Amino acid sequence: MESTGGLIIDPAVLQQPQPWMVNHRGLEYKGEVIFAETVDPAMGLSLEGDLSFSLVLFSVPRRISPGLIQDPGIAMAVPKHPPERMRQGLGGEIRAIRETRERYRTTRDPDTMALRRATDERELSLKGEMASLYAMGYSAGRIYTYPRIRMRPRDVFAGDSHDCWADRLVTALLGQAFPTIPIDGRDFPRPLADADMAALHRDPSQNDPDAMEAARSFGPGLGLSRRDAAGSFAAAGCQVVALLRAELESRGGEMTANDVLAILTRGHGLPRALVLLYLLAAVRQLQAEVELQPDHRLESSRGGRFWGDRITWDLVPDVTFDPALAERCGTVRLQPEPAWSGVLPQRYSDVVAPVTTCTAREDEMPLSDVPFCSACRLQISDEVPLGEIEETIGAVEEAMREYNRRLASEGFRRVLASGSGDQLARFIDLVHVADPSALSSVLDDEVVEFLRGFLKSG
Repeated sequence: MESTGGLIIDPAVLQQPQPWMVNHRGLEYKGEVIFAETVDPAMGLSLEGDLSFSLVLFSVPRRISPGLIQDPGIAMAVPKHPPERMRQGLGGEIRAIRETRERYRTTRDPDTMALRRATDERELSLKGEMASLYAMGYSAGRIYTYPRIRMRPRDVFAGDSHDCWADRLVTALLGQAFPTIPIDGRDFPRPLADADMAALHRDPSQNDPDAMEAARSFGPGLGLSRRDAAGSFAAAGCQVVALLRAELESRGGEMTANDVLAILTRGHGLPRALVLLYLLAAVRQLQAEVELQPDHRLESSRGGRFWGDRITWDLVPDVTFDPALAERCGTVRLQPEPAWSGVLPQRYSDVVAPVTTCTAREDEMPLSDVPFCSACRLQISDEVPLGEIEETIGAVEEAMREYNRRLASEGFRRVLASGSGDQLARFIDLVHVADPSALSSVLDDEVVEFLRGFLKSG
């Protein structure tokens, strides 16, 4: 288990959240650490955004009221006694060192540089003493947590490293809150990072070495591919996809994306970015859809804006993976509704609305007197919105490509399900129905299996 950065335990950062990340069970968990003096009820509220944990280290003894902590990812550590020596002596010396260093910050002569190095070393030594004093106070104090989570302070606050305290505390917290999680990260070559999830989202068959490496390294453990074919998407046996399907079916086939995030983060202990990856994988595997928020501003994987009002199973690869996508998702549905409802007509209306037309003839416009048409008020400087028109044409073409893929995919399924004709005839039928789109865009496991059998029989 590793962490990033370096925590600051100092009165100068009281009540200020410090970003922190801990690697646990092969996953990256993002959270915060707060060095506090006073109790704020907001510190115990359910975590929001991409926070998986929140640690609050109080500088002085405090009594935490029952019920304050409302999230299993929150822990509050209280020392048994305040380290007065640190507060009065070491803290004052550290502040004096910082003031001295600031005074000579722009000076570059050898003597000043040597002085700065000496003050840096002294500050580091003093911070070590501070940590030791706090460790003694915390190890004899108490750790407040969500109900049924118990930790012994002396097991956490051992040694003089702030970073180690946070790592041990988060590991114990997540381990007790979520004894098991629905993935197997034992064979991960490294902790699963956001960049790895973005690579997993891309199609490894499109000559993308990063996508292929991520699929082989993480796909089987996440349940998104088989170990004997790690480069191909196959989530039929994925435990998380099965969980999402059961939740959707229990709610009449639809639920909000926020509910999906809450169930898998707060209920099963998965990081928020990973839940988004699973949501998109479930849409693809279950042939479902995610309705998007209005004015979502999503990026297309081909470049430019993604103009759809929803992400259907066949459009999942067309959306660029971004953890912020979670904020732009609305309703998740097992049975997709008709797509592009009102999107392109609205874009067309937006484009033509400001365009003024006029029936007056050129000889009827006294442009020598005024620089505009007296009938329609159209000015000479007015231009046709070519940029907006080109964007609308691009959106229409993208919509047509989508429907071509859907048509070809449906044709593939019907040919494969027909069960009539010999292998060659069915293969020819497949080529015919693939005509409106590239063959590679409609291949799935069933089609690949058919082609393998066709080649073997030949």
